[in-house]
Amino acid sequence: MSRNSRRRYFARRQGRITRQNARNLAEQINQLKSELSDEREATMTWKRRFNRARTEVSLVRAREKYLKKKVNQLIEFNNEETSICWNLREEISRLNREIERLEGNCNNRGWTSE
Repeated sequence: MSRNSRRRYFARRQGRITRQNARNLAEQINQLKSELSDEREATMTWKRRFNRARTEVSLVRAREKYLKKKVNQLIEFNNEETSICWNLREEISRLNREIERLEGNCNNRGWTSE
């Protein structure tokens, strides 16, 4: 056994790291770092997409809330307008009845309406 092979043999038995093992471990560490970096980038890309989507959802919900409020205001306004129209119709009907009553009184007395 050569001197180097004995050194590696005893280093292996004692659990020490040889130069070749150190190179292999360094390569593995660099590869894992690269994979981790890729994973981090993918995660950040995913987080950015997620946050952008969440922001868009928030904007859509806010717009939906605004539109619902506007629709409710229009319904309320329409109900008020309908109520006013009904009140005006009732008032017109009441005035027409009053006119007919007054015309009837005039006709009973022999007066003629113009």
